[in-house]
Amino acid sequence: MHKAIWRDYNQFPQGNGQWEMIRPPWGRLFSGREKVLKAVKKWNSWDPLLLTTPESQFFLPPICVNSISDNVRRNLISSQLAFTILLGVLAVGFGISYILTSFDERFLRAAVLVFSGLLYVGTDTYLIQRSKECLIERAMFVHWVFSRKNILVILFAVTMLLTGLGQFFLEKELGGFDNVVMAYGVYFKSVESGQWWRYLTGPFIHSGLLHWVNNLFMGIIAIGLAGTFGKKSLILYFITWMVASSICVKYFSSADALVGISGGVFGLFGWAIAYAFKKRALFPKYFWLSLALFSLLNITIPFLFSTNISQVAHLTGLIFGMFFGICGIGGSTEKLG
Repeated sequence: MHKAIWRDYNQFPQGNGQWEMIRPPWGRLFSGREKVLKAVKKWNSWDPLLLTTPESQFFLPPICVNSISDNVRRNLISSQLAFTILLGVLAVGFGISYILTSFDERFLRAAVLVFSGLLYVGTDTYLIQRSKECLIERAMFVHWVFSRKNILVILFAVTMLLTGLGQFFLEKELGGFDNVVMAYGVYFKSVESGQWWRYLTGPFIHSGLLHWVNNLFMGIIAIGLAGTFGKKSLILYFITWMVASSICVKYFSSADALVGISGGVFGLFGWAIAYAFKKRALFPKYFWLSLALFSLLNITIPFLFSTNISQVAHLTGLIFGMFFGICGIGGSTEKLG
């Protein structure tokens, strides 16, 4: 197995022979056996929680601490199986309700949503949670991601905050969201008249607070992850995927305008999926698959509950990013080791 940096136990903080825990990147240090064990019961493999015991040399993820690792794994498997069974029952229930209610579309959407979650959780349980080795790899990688200093995350968050505030004041000034889109958004009639600059300004306009918060959250995840093993030039590729997906919406959908940066966000996810697949030896086992299922789940959810979501932007952004990733463009193997 390739000795990537995140596989090195020396990346973890030194322990001091006591029951203590900390949750990076900004978590406080807590002491006491009861507090630590209580937190361990709630731990999952995406949680960056670190702890030390009297027998530990380092602060480690719970699954890596020999004295409790078997109990941690058993708890994870039992909770994941219970959740998987619950999702399966709900999916079947919504499917039956869809038939019994003369094909009420709401039950169909609920069934598809739950089944999408079942696909993700079930696959994760079968491939990752059952294997102690896979759990340890994921936990070590998650800590490594959370412990990196990623300036791109700060840059993205500040940009989103400033553009969000800018839109708020513009709506006050111009008389509403529609007028802001007409003035600065990706309004395709204006683009056709030569205002190509709208492809750069328009995506930073959002349809509402929920849309803005969702793209902020997803963008932080995507950039926080991709930035740990990508070059700083990823920010330029993000803009490229954002613009390219907006152009695709113009030619491959009936929409007359576009708002939101999700084409660029899903471009980052697509890039990370393909790059992780290409460099599989440098990543946790099945990491690319977990990320692909997570991305597809987040494409499915908004599509089921809103007709205003541009799936063309999401899918083309994902595809453009995957093309860059499989070609190895923008990646940095030096960061991974």
